[in-house]
Amino acid sequence: MFLVRKEQIDLPLESCRRTCLPRRYWEATIAQIPDECSYKKVINKYCGRIYDAFREGIGLYLSGSAKSGKTAAAAIVGKAALTHNATVYFTTAADMVRHHLDREMYDLDQSVQERVDDVNMLILDDLGGEQQNSATNDILQRVVRRVYHQKRLLVLTTALKPSQVKDFYGDDFHKTICSCTLGVSVNGDWAAHAQAQIKNFIEG
Repeated sequence: MFLVRKEQIDLPLESCRRTCLPRRYWEATIAQIPDECSYKKVINKYCGRIYDAFREGIGLYLSGSAKSGKTAAAAIVGKAALTHNATVYFTTAADMVRHHLDREMYDLDQSVQERVDDVNMLILDDLGGEQQNSATNDILQRVVRRVYHQKRLLVLTTALKPSQVKDFYGDDFHKTICSCTLGVSVNGDWAAHAQAQIKNFIEG
C-alpha cells in the first residue's frame, strides 16, 4: 500500500503531462473559482484533506452543466494529489473505452489499462458522454469497480445527476459510485471566467 506524504512538494509541469491532464488545466488553481460558487469551499477543504481522502478511499462525484467548471475542479484536485507524491491519471469516459478496445499504450512498457490500474487516483471525465451500449457500459463499470475494490480514489465529472447514473448504468454501478465518492454540485460559469481571462490578456 502506498503512503502519500503529508508535506507538499513542488509540482513540476512534467508531472501534469504524465497524468494526461489536458494542457489547458495544468495551471488551474482554487483561486480561479469565483468566491460566489458554493462548491469552491468544498473543493478547497477536500484538497486540504487529500491525505485523509486517500486513507479513507473517498473520491468525488462532480456534477453540473456544460462549462460549469467540473473538469477544472477535477484538475485542481488531481494537482493536489500530485503535490503529495500520489500518481494520477486523467481520461474521458469515451477515451477510456477506446483505450481498452484498442489496447493503446501509455508508454513503451505499460498499456493505458495497466496505467489506470496502477495509479492512486483516476480522474474519469465526462461520464455519460461516451457512446451508450452494453459493451462500453461494461468496460466503465469494470474500471470503476477495480478502483473501488482497491480503495483508490475516483474523481468523476458528469452532467448526469446521481439518479440518472442509475438509469444509464444500472443499480450496481450507482451503488458503487455512491459508496466511494462525495457528491459535489459544480455551479460555476467557467466559460465566463475564461472569457474574462482572455479580455484581460487583450487589454493588458
